[in-house]
Amino acid sequence: MTSQSSPRIVVIGAGIAGLAAGAALAHAGLPVTVLEAHIYPGGCAASFRYQGHWYDAGATLVAGLAPGGPLQLLGRTAGIESWPARLCDPTMVVHLEDGTIVPRYADERRWETYRSLFPTSLPFWTWQEKTARLLWDFALRLPELRPRSLDSLRDLVAATARWFLAAHPSPAIVLDLWRPLARYLPDDPIFRRFIDAQLLIAAQGVATDIFALYGAAALDLPNAGVAEIAGGTGTIARLLVEAIQRQGSSVHFRQEVETIERAGTSWRIRTRQGLVLESSLLIANLTPWGLARIWPEAPKWLRSRTERPPRGWGAFMLYVSLDSSAIPPGTPVHQQILAPGQLGEGRSVFLSLSPEWDGSRAPAGRRAATMSTHTRYEHWWRLAETDRTAYEAEIARYTERMLDTAARALPWLPGAIRAVLPSTPLAFQRFARRPWGWVGGFPQRHPFVGWPTEIVPGLYLVGDSVFPGQSIPATALAGLRVARRILRDLGADLVLAPQEPSMHPPVGDSEPVMAYR
Repeated sequence: MTSQSSPRIVVIGAGIAGLAAGAALAHAGLPVTVLEAHIYPGGCAASFRYQGHWYDAGATLVAGLAPGGPLQLLGRTAGIESWPARLCDPTMVVHLEDGTIVPRYADERRWETYRSLFPTSLPFWTWQEKTARLLWDFALRLPELRPRSLDSLRDLVAATARWFLAAHPSPAIVLDLWRPLARYLPDDPIFRRFIDAQLLIAAQGVATDIFALYGAAALDLPNAGVAEIAGGTGTIARLLVEAIQRQGSSVHFRQEVETIERAGTSWRIRTRQGLVLESSLLIANLTPWGLARIWPEAPKWLRSRTERPPRGWGAFMLYVSLDSSAIPPGTPVHQQILAPGQLGEGRSVFLSLSPEWDGSRAPAGRRAATMSTHTRYEHWWRLAETDRTAYEAEIARYTERMLDTAARALPWLPGAIRAVLPSTPLAFQRFARRPWGWVGGFPQRHPFVGWPTEIVPGLYLVGDSVFPGQSIPATALAGLRVARRILRDLGADLVLAPQEPSMHPPVGDSEPVMAYR
């Protein structure tokens, strides 16, 4: 498609959504320039190197690799031929505070688990799987739920009509746009605790808060194609960077955008490092608050909506070096562990191990682990700005609490630890450029909680602030939606490879994720 009349496209931020949009547009023949402030691609789904280990920075679970799934669509639109991955089963294991252990199997064993642990939950899981299939079918049609133009509204109406004709959902499904997921749960407090814990990491809320349609999709891990990726989650971003570069487009690292402004019918972009670019179209892989900070001439409605910090969560992280000989063979790589009390703040911990087979992630005899807990980011900023001694003491307290919580279910863990690097929400602002360290997007209380994709003509927002929200597959779909919109405005469409990428499990040490300097 490249020609004299092709628009110049700049993408701000090499997160998954920005790279997905850039790779799809480059694969369709449009010139794309991606600007990234850091040396690693991926944003909250990056992997970084520290003391010989490759740690996943934030997002640690890669889903969407089932046939027809979001990452398979991404691979086809980006020209990626294979993923260096192995499907994992169980997808994760959940340890409840009463000692109940819930493996989330990807095969028929999941129904045996439901029957043995939560026999009254079978009708719920039947509803959940059917509803999740419907919502993912809709999301894969790349609809814009917050249209700001007549064309976008037409696309939404057409996509919805095609979905109804193809999927035949019950008209009652409309009610689940507003009803909470809790309406479908049996009266079993242990089961409800399990569901709340799963929803917190997948939808940023609990069953009484999350709308039923989204909650059903968020709980669909067994059918989502969860995989262990060689080199860590950052490999997804690295492959997208390479896909963009193969098409002759460019990705620039250590280029932090300082301001954007209108320049006639174009956009002028300036970085702190002195680079000045002009583009016809601009894709911002930022939060709305991040966009407002670099856009002095932002519309009044955007400024008013970003005057206050967003509702939601930050993350307290531990990056842990483990003695591999102390880890029981066959330990599932993803574990969620609960302690008594309200979820989050170190009482619910998500732990991801580097796979046994991936020798690139740590020095010989070691494995890398990333541990996270939801936390209120305001608490950490208040301490950091008023009492640095108390801030450091709180880091030590949270570190101890998280390790104690994890050790409840994993008694081998304390003896395996060789080094721990803690991280607060302040680090997510510093390294991922997330204002206040807000991560995970909005709690999914209703379908319109996200922002519109088109902010003004020629400026698009992608990431976890727009539908379908958080996660690697969801943000990939957000990026693909913008790419398709741009291409359709030019009378074209996404260019799909004829086959989905294969999965080739690496043999021996895999290629590490590289920093781009």
